[in-house]
Amino acid sequence: MRHLIIIIITLMIQPIYVKGDNNQLYKQLDAALAQRAHYVELKEKNLNEIKQGAKYVTSNEDKLKLYEQLANEYKAYEYDSAMTYVNKGLILAQKSNNILFNKRFQLSQTRLLITRGFYAEAKEILQKIEPQEDSHDYQFLYYYTLYGLYNNWATFCENNEFSKNYNQQKVKYLKKAIELSPKKDAFYYYLMGELYYFSNHPNNNKTIQYYKKALSMEKANSRLHAMTAFALSEVYQKANNLELMEHYLLVAAISDVTSATKENVALQDIALFIYKHKTRSLKKAQEYINLSLEDAYTYNNRLRRIEISSKLQLITNAYTDDIKTTNRLLNIALLVIILLLLGVGISSLFIRKKNRLLKQKKDEISATSAKMEILNGQLHLINDELKDTNQKRERLVKVYIDLCYKNIERNSKLRTLAVRKIKANQSKELLSLLSSSTSTEKENKEFLTEFDKAFLSLYPTFVSELNQQLTESAHIQLKENGEMPPILRVCALLRLGITESSKIAGILSYSPQTVYNYRSILKNNAIDKEHFEENVLKLCMIIA
Repeated sequence: MRHLIIIIITLMIQPIYVKGDNNQLYKQLDAALAQRAHYVELKEKNLNEIKQGAKYVTSNEDKLKLYEQLANEYKAYEYDSAMTYVNKGLILAQKSNNILFNKRFQLSQTRLLITRGFYAEAKEILQKIEPQEDSHDYQFLYYYTLYGLYNNWATFCENNEFSKNYNQQKVKYLKKAIELSPKKDAFYYYLMGELYYFSNHPNNNKTIQYYKKALSMEKANSRLHAMTAFALSEVYQKANNLELMEHYLLVAAISDVTSATKENVALQDIALFIYKHKTRSLKKAQEYINLSLEDAYTYNNRLRRIEISSKLQLITNAYTDDIKTTNRLLNIALLVIILLLLGVGISSLFIRKKNRLLKQKKDEISATSAKMEILNGQLHLINDELKDTNQKRERLVKVYIDLCYKNIERNSKLRTLAVRKIKANQSKELLSLLSSSTSTEKENKEFLTEFDKAFLSLYPTFVSELNQQLTESAHIQLKENGEMPPILRVCALLRLGITESSKIAGILSYSPQTVYNYRSILKNNAIDKEHFEENVLKLCMIIA
C-alpha cells in the first residue's frame, strides 16, 4: 500500500518537476546561444590544430586518416569543407591505390549527399561499393549509411506510397548495422533504441531505456548526445507527453550549440513547439527559428533552408498577428483611459452637486480608481518621453534666444561704433572696418557651430537615417569634432523645410551655385533619386 501511495505521489509531482526543469533548460539554452561565437571559436581551434598536424604527416595512409578525421569533424559543421576533404581523400586514395580508403571516402561522400537530399545519387554510389570481404568496421559503416539513406528518404516522402518500402529497408539495414556494431558502447545503445522505436510502439519502455542508456554514457556537448536527446523527444511526442518532449528537445538543442553543430533540427523544433503550444513568447520562437536558418545557411543545406523557411513563415505571421493584437489592445486601453478621465471629471462635478448620492457612488468611484492606477503606470512612461522631448525643445529655445541676443548686442555695438566714427570724421576707418571679412567669418562659424549642435540635439539619428537614403559609397559622416560637413548642413535645412537654394545659401553663407552643386551630388547618389528630397523631409519624424 505504501509503495502504491509513493508511485501515485510521484506521478502527481512529475509534471511540476519537469515544467520547472524545462524553465531552467530554457535559461541554459539562451546562455549557450549567447556564447555561440565562443563554441564556434573552440571548434575552429580544434580544426586548426588538426590541420597544423598535417605538416608533419608524410605517408599517404596517415594523410588519408587525417583527411577522414577532418571530413568527420566538418560533417555536421560545414558541408562544403567536409566535401572538400572527402574529395581530397578520394583523389589520394585512387592515386595511392588504397581500395579500403577509397570506399570509406565514398561512404563519407554518400552521407554528405544524404544531408543535402541527393538520395538517388547516394544510392547509386552505395551500389558500387557494396562490401565483399571488407572489414567489420567498413561493413558497419556501409549498412549504417544505408539505414541513414532510407530513414531520410522515408521522412522526405511523408507517408506516401513509397514510404512503406523505405521504412522496411531502413529497419533491415539498421539490424545489419547493429550486428556489426561494437557492443555495449553509447552508439550501440542508441542504435538499439532506434531499432525498438521503428520496430515496436514508439512508447515502448525498451526504446526509452536504450536511449537513456546512450544519453548517460555520452558527454553533453557531443553530436551523439544531441541525436539521442532528439530521438527521445520524438518518442515522447508520439506518446503525447509534451513536457518531456520539450525537455529533451531543449537538451538536444543545448548539445547542438555547445558542440558547434550547424546541421541541426532541435532548435527549429523548439521554435515550432513554442508556436503551437505558446509555452513562451512568439518573439522567442522567432529568435530560435532565425538562428536555425542562420545555421542552415552556414552549413549550406538547401533542404534544411526550405524546411526552416516554411516554419519561419508560420512563426513570423503569428508573431506579427500577436503584435497587431497587442497594438489593438493598447489602443483600446488608451481609449479607456481617456473615457475614464472624462468619467472622473463628470463624476467629480456630479458629486459636488449631489452630495446626498455620495454613499451610493463611493463603490463605483473606488472601482474606477483601481482601474486608473493600473493605467497610470502606462501613462508615466509616456509622460517621461514627453518630458524628455520638452527638455530638448527648451534647450533649442535657449540656443535661439542666445543667438538673437548675440546678434542684438553685436548690432548695438556696431551702431555705437558707427556713430562714434562718424562723429570723429573717421568714415574711411569705419568703411575699412565694415569691409573686413574676419568678423563676419567668425560670426558665421559661431552660428554654424550652434546650428550643428542644436540640429543634432533635436535629430540625433538624422545622419544614420540620411545614409539609408544614399548609396553606400556616398555615406556622409560627421567631422572629428562633431560638426556637420557643408553638404550635411544643406540636408539639415532641407529637413527643416527650407527648399529654396537662395535661402539655404543665405543662411549658410554659401554661394547659390555651391548649394545647387551639393543638392545635385546628393540627388545623384540617392537610392531613390526622384523622391530624394521628399524622403529627407520624412526623416526623424519621431524625436528620439
